[in-house]
Amino acid sequence: MMTVRNTTLKSVGGAKMANKKKSDENLKGSLYAVFGVGIIIILLWVYCFDLFIGRF
Repeated sequence: MMTVRNTTLKSVGGAKMANKKKSDENLKGSLYAVFGVGIIIILLWVYCFDLFIGRF
Protein backbone atom coordinates (compact mmCIF):
# COMPACT_ATOMS: atom_id res chain seq x y z
CA MET A 1 0.00 0.00 0.00
CA MET A 2 1.05 3.53 -0.69
CA THR A 3 -0.18 6.66 1.07
CA VAL A 4 -0.65 9.82 -0.97
CA ARG A 5 -2.26 12.95 0.51
CA ASN A 6 -4.20 11.12 3.25
CA THR A 7 -5.63 8.63 0.73
CA THR A 8 -4.75 4.95 0.94
CA LEU A 9 -4.27 3.33 -2.45
CA LYS A 10 -4.74 -0.40 -3.00
CA SER A 11 -3.68 -2.34 -6.03
CA VAL A 12 -6.70 -4.31 -7.31
CA GLY A 13 -6.38 -6.23 -10.56
CA GLY A 14 -3.53 -4.04 -11.76
CA ALA A 15 -5.52 -0.85 -11.12
CA LYS A 16 -5.32 1.39 -8.09
CA MET A 17 -8.39 2.19 -6.01
CA ALA A 18 -8.60 4.93 -3.41
CA ASN A 19 -10.47 4.66 -0.12
CA LYS A 20 -12.58 7.81 0.04
CA LYS A 21 -15.17 7.28 2.76
CA LYS A 22 -15.66 10.99 3.41
CA SER A 23 -16.55 11.71 -0.22
CA ASP A 24 -19.13 8.88 -0.17
CA GLU A 25 -20.96 10.65 2.67
CA ASN A 26 -20.97 13.88 0.66
CA LEU A 27 -22.28 12.05 -2.40
CA LYS A 28 -25.14 10.57 -0.39
CA GLY A 29 -26.25 14.09 0.58
CA SER A 30 -25.93 15.20 -3.03
CA LEU A 31 -28.09 12.28 -4.15
CA TYR A 32 -30.83 13.25 -1.70
CA ALA A 33 -30.65 16.87 -2.87
CA VAL A 34 -30.93 15.86 -6.55
CA PHE A 35 -33.91 13.61 -5.80
CA GLY A 36 -35.56 16.44 -3.85
CA VAL A 37 -35.14 18.93 -6.69
CA GLY A 38 -36.30 16.32 -9.22
CA ILE A 39 -39.47 15.60 -7.24
CA ILE A 40 -40.22 19.33 -7.00
CA ILE A 41 -39.76 19.71 -10.78
CA ILE A 42 -42.03 16.72 -11.48
CA LEU A 43 -44.74 18.01 -9.12
CA LEU A 44 -44.58 21.47 -10.72
CA TRP A 45 -44.84 19.94 -14.19
CA VAL A 46 -47.86 17.81 -13.17
CA TYR A 47 -49.55 20.88 -11.63
CA CYS A 48 -48.98 22.94 -14.80
CA PHE A 49 -50.19 20.07 -17.01
CA ASP A 50 -53.33 19.73 -14.90
CA LEU A 51 -53.89 23.48 -15.16
CA PHE A 52 -53.52 23.24 -18.94
CA ILE A 53 -55.90 20.27 -19.26
CA GLY A 54 -58.42 21.92 -16.93
CA ARG A 55 -58.87 24.85 -19.33
CA PHE A 56 -60.55 22.67 -21.96
